Amino acid sequence: MRLIDKVKIVNGFSPVDIDAEATTGDYVSMKNYNHCTIILTLGVTGAASSITVQQATSVAGTSAKNLTVTEMYANEAVGTNDTLVTTAVTSNTFDTSTDDGLMYVIEVDAAELDLANGFDCLALACSDPGAETFGSCVYVMSEPRYEAGDAMPTAITD
Repeated sequence: MRLIDKVKIVNGFSPVDIDAEATTGDYVSMKNYNHCTIILTLGVTGAASSITVQQATSVAGTSAKNLTVTEMYANEAVGTNDTLVTTAVTSNTFDTSTDDGLMYVIEVDAAELDLANGFDCLALACSDPGAETFGSCVYVMSEPRYEAGDAMPTAITD
């Protein structure tokens, strides 16, 4: 089994110094998917950043607002790269550690978005940590709603 035959992998933002300003990844549409796994990796971490997941009515970020997130999975044990610990999230935001080489995973089901009001897109948002901090974000879109044939449906257009 090849992973790319089962999921759509989308680059939220390439490795970048998020210290320059608050960084929000590209928005992805959940119209064709029932689930999104957001993976944030941090390399050199000069300071903590506050992390939220934003929902919007389009991939342009229209009417963006916080998505309710109650837990995330963190690998904050430097040198133990395969251990994720379930961590509660309060007020839809969590702060990253100041250690280097970290990974955070957030699981989102499409049903968690405010679908009744047209919110079907999401993105990861990182606050400016105030010190040099390098990170990247990847979205793993899964459980496609329609048979895709040879290619997974797009997640970057409405």
